[in-house]
Amino acid sequence: MKARGSGSAGISGAMALRLVRLFADRGEDTAPLLAVLGATEGELRLPSCRIPYAALDRAIEAAAPRVGSAGLGAALARVRDEETYGVAGLLLLAGPSFREGLARAIAYQRVWGDGERFTLGALRGGLSVRFEHPGRSALARAVLAECALVEIVDAVRLLTGRPAEGHAVQLRHDRLGPDEALCAALGVSPAYGRAENALALPAEVVERPVAAHPELLGRALERIALTAVAALPASASLADRIGSMLRAELDVAAPRLESVARRLHMSARTLQRRLQQDGTSFQDLVDRERRARAIDLIDRGASAKEAALLVGFAEPGSLARARKRWSALARGG
Repeated sequence: MKARGSGSAGISGAMALRLVRLFADRGEDTAPLLAVLGATEGELRLPSCRIPYAALDRAIEAAAPRVGSAGLGAALARVRDEETYGVAGLLLLAGPSFREGLARAIAYQRVWGDGERFTLGALRGGLSVRFEHPGRSALARAVLAECALVEIVDAVRLLTGRPAEGHAVQLRHDRLGPDEALCAALGVSPAYGRAENALALPAEVVERPVAAHPELLGRALERIALTAVAALPASASLADRIGSMLRAELDVAAPRLESVARRLHMSARTLQRRLQQDGTSFQDLVDRERRARAIDLIDRGASAKEAALLVGFAEPGSLARARKRWSALARGG
């Protein structure tokens, strides 16, 4: 199935989804925003989904009165997950220096959005990162410029282990309102009303070696593997595939429906419906894996408290209640 907007020049669905998530985080109803974007949340997660720039502009203009335009760009920059940038984002991790990693990633920026929105230029040994949103809305151009430059500043800190220093920011638009949040995100006060949107990074910053955490790189590579596997003919039931994911994660995090659905490239609602058609539910699968893991741990000598924590329960009493429920289900089955 091709997502809506997949044949039009525009921005990736994953990037547009960030605006929807920000809207939801602010307690707003996302349905009107999704209607403006012309896609469901599940469609926005599809790698093939492209949202026309005009639709994104309208969505930003619709969101701004509800959440405020001042600081919207900085807030939007912080709403991202491991799937936002795709394979091109990995190139940021691949360069021996931040300069080279950024140059490689920008060479493949079409993964994020069509057109050359980002351009790089030499700047007295340093680097100038310029950005221009191709949409027609002045508000959207301003918000997305702030978002893009905050993302580069954040990338310096995340990938080199130290914040950007000695840098400067200029923006084409006038101040959108109180800019304390934007200044804090950028680490400097931007100059407004200039000829272009640009971030100037000194040589000391751009020549820093990239020191990506191995866990971050490992998760990114695993997503590539999962995408490749998902493209193959199914060799196991949906429940079995989810069970494998849960077994791998049960010891480190409480299983979340939304996270598993994203990895399967479907919406949480679609995943729930598919499981219901198979006569089960996500909670049933979590219970099944917790039960098997807890029994194994206790059989190997773990205490009830240890087993409870290791299978994702907050306290031993939760495990005890779950074991009673499992026993009742077993007798009933």
